[in-house]
Amino acid sequence: MFDFTPIVERASIDEMYMDFTGCESLYGNDLPALMTTLRQLVWKEFSLPCTIALGSNKYIAKIAAGTVKPAGVCFVPHGEEKNFLAPLPIDVLPGVGTKTAPLLREKGFRTVADIQRTSRKQMNTLLGEVGTHLFTIANGEGPDALTVDWERKSISREETFDHDIGDISQVTKILHSLSEDVCSTLRSYHWKAKTVSLKLRYADFTTLTRAVTIKPTEDDTVVFVAVNELFRAAYSRKKLVRLLGVRLSNFSDREGGELDLFPGDGRRSQMFDAVDKLRKKFGDDVIHVGS
Repeated sequence: MFDFTPIVERASIDEMYMDFTGCESLYGNDLPALMTTLRQLVWKEFSLPCTIALGSNKYIAKIAAGTVKPAGVCFVPHGEEKNFLAPLPIDVLPGVGTKTAPLLREKGFRTVADIQRTSRKQMNTLLGEVGTHLFTIANGEGPDALTVDWERKSISREETFDHDIGDISQVTKILHSLSEDVCSTLRSYHWKAKTVSLKLRYADFTTLTRAVTIKPTEDDTVVFVAVNELFRAAYSRKKLVRLLGVRLSNFSDREGGELDLFPGDGRRSQMFDAVDKLRKKFGDDVIHVGS
C-alpha cells in the first residue's frame, strides 16, 4: 500500500487506514476510481477479497467498509457523512456493544438518526463520556490523522500492464516514469537512497529482482540510469514483460550526507524541489527531467 500513499496505519493483521491527503492529483483527482483499482489489484495479486471505503475520517471509513463487506467499495463524499449514517442501525457505531445497544434501544434509539436528533449533553447524561463519543461519531466527526509508528525501509512503485509488452522504447519510458515517482516520494521525506532495485515479471509470471548500490542520491536521472542498466542486463528478448517495478532503499538524510563534490549538485536539488512543487500542483505529466 505504500506504493500509493506514504502514510499508512496498520489497524490489524488484515485492516489498515491510508491517508491520501495531498495525493489527489496523482490519481486524476478521482480517488473513488482508485479504490476500485486497489481492490482489483489485491484480487489479482493475492486472489483475496478486499473491502475498501473512502471517507473524511477513520470512523466514517470503517463504518462505510462494514456496509459493503466482503468485497465492495464505498465512497462517502465530504459533507454527506450525517446523511450516510442516519438510516444505519446504532450497532454500526464503534462503542455500541452488547451492553450499550440494549440500553440505547430501551431509550428509543434505533438508528443513528435517533442519536443525531438528540444533543451532546443528553447523550452525556445518558452514557457519560461514551455518550459524548457516540454523539460525535453519529454526526460524522472523527480523527482524520493516522498514527504511524513505523520506520519506512523502502519506497517502491510497480506497474502491471493490461497487455504484455516487448517494445524496449515503451519499457524505457515506463522505467523513467517509475523512477520519477519513487524519487519524488523520496524527496518528500528529505532522504537520499543508496540501493536501487528492479522488479521484472515476464508474461509467464517468472519474476526477477536485481539491485545495485550507488552513491546516495535523490536524482530522477541517476536512479533511472541505474535501473535501466539493471533491466538491460536482466532482460530476455524472447519474453514479453508483464510487470515492472522500481524500489529504493538504504536511506540517509538529505542534509546529513556527504558534501556535494560540485556546486551544481546543490542547484540540481533545488531544481527537483521546484519540479516536485509543479507536479503536485498540476500533475505528474506537467514536467519531466531529461533521461
